[in-house]
Amino acid sequence: MIKFMTNIENYSSLHYHMEIINDLSEGGYVASYPDLPGCLTCGDTLEEVVKNADEAKREWCNCQPKIEPHHQFKNEP
Repeated sequence: MIKFMTNIENYSSLHYHMEIINDLSEGGYVASYPDLPGCLTCGDTLEEVVKNADEAKREWCNCQPKIEPHHQFKNEP
């Protein structure tokens, strides 16, 4: 079952699974979120691509349907 949320801050704070790969053709890195179709970005360094990915996630959440991530991380004692 899909749960819908209303506040963009709630979405931005969720831990979506991020994938980072080396961009062999251009150099640097490419980051994407499998749960957010079309949400991807790039950066010259790991630090830059993570920062860019965080901004891309926020913008994606502003423009797309609000669906919770499939890959929720659970804190276990």
